[in-house]
Amino acid sequence: MGRRHLARELALKVLFELESDGGDAERSLTYHVAESRADAQVADFARVLVEGVREHQAEIDMQLAEASRNWGLDQMAKVERTLLRIATFEIRYLPSVPLKAAINESIELAKTFGGPDSGKFVNGILGRIAADAEIRRPSADQGDVTSPHPTLPQRGREVPGGAGVPDIAEMDYESAAAELERTVALLGKEQEDLAESVRTFERGLALARRCARLLDDAERRLNELAPAVERTAGP
Repeated sequence: MGRRHLARELALKVLFELESDGGDAERSLTYHVAESRADAQVADFARVLVEGVREHQAEIDMQLAEASRNWGLDQMAKVERTLLRIATFEIRYLPSVPLKAAINESIELAKTFGGPDSGKFVNGILGRIAADAEIRRPSADQGDVTSPHPTLPQRGREVPGGAGVPDIAEMDYESAAAELERTVALLGKEQEDLAESVRTFERGLALARRCARLLDDAERRLNELAPAVERTAGP
């Protein structure tokens, strides 16, 4: 098990317990660190996640409410809600953590500790959170634990297709369409870096193809259902 994976698992357990019955965060973390025999670096990163989520929970919950659309936070399973808070904190406040790593790790933990559809549910919401994150993300080695001192992201021009951006092939229609809209808007602005402009254009094409493919699949399914609907409707 990787260090970051273990740190996120520890943060999940601590935050889950705190939401269930309150208690002392540091005492709970100390217990789980000892139980898992985690080293100091893992404990430090888990502490960053726990403290960061608690400090920024109001803002995080607002972002999740916007991204989840038809799901209120109180309707989510506690495991899913906790994992979404952790990942959103990483996406918004820890620029040294690759977006893809934060999302994929949350999906794996959701599959382990949540229900059969938890991974898909978490992936859909985090895809929208990541697509809307107007931050430039540096690449990072997923195997190393970051410094225990989080830094606020540097906000500037968006970089579609940058390090850690969700895989287009895994995006649902709403996530792909949202990023495509942002990409088109970015292409309408003057960009100094020609190579970056080309990358942005190519990602925009890939997003457009993904949206078209998903719409085609939806139309095909509707056409397959049409005969059954007509038989049910009768003459």
